[in-house]
Amino acid sequence: MALTYVNVNPLPEFSLKITDTDCATPTGKIELVYVSVDDYTVTINGQRGQALVNLGEGDYTITVIDNKTGCESKPQNAHIYVQNVPVLTLMTSPSATLTCDYEKIEIIAFPDGGEAPYTYSIDGTNFQTSNLFEVTEKGEKMIHVKDAKGCTSYNTIRIDEDKLPPVIRLTAS
Repeated sequence: MALTYVNVNPLPEFSLKITDTDCATPTGKIELVYVSVDDYTVTINGQRGQALVNLGEGDYTITVIDNKTGCESKPQNAHIYVQNVPVLTLMTSPSATLTCDYEKIEIIAFPDGGEAPYTYSIDGTNFQTSNLFEVTEKGEKMIHVKDAKGCTSYNTIRIDEDKLPPVIRLTAS
């Protein structure tokens, strides 16, 4: 009986370094910091030859193909996040409820992150430099913030209404 030897080529192995993107311009990148083979091709989301730079926010699947053997690595998933987006905190004054005593409420927006100066909007279209909004109607209010790079985010706050007249109870004595 003759023995037959089969040479099994190992799958390529690799590790990744991920750099998140800026919100204004896609600047994310995926770097291969280790690859177990010398001559290889990289695929990103199944496409060969795509650049691993200037990537926007999203999910990416990376594989390495050994050009000598044709063996393909196990896929690795990578997610690129948007970094340094302004976060908005909202406060109301004097409360979040319109009443007979308080017929208008001020919403004050406080940004954190991003890059100053900021502009603000209550309709998502018309931006202003003031972070203060006066509202006279109940409902959910969506306040938007835009930073100097054009990065935007928003937060919502609910304004309620309780305009029932006070009840006065008289008792005879």
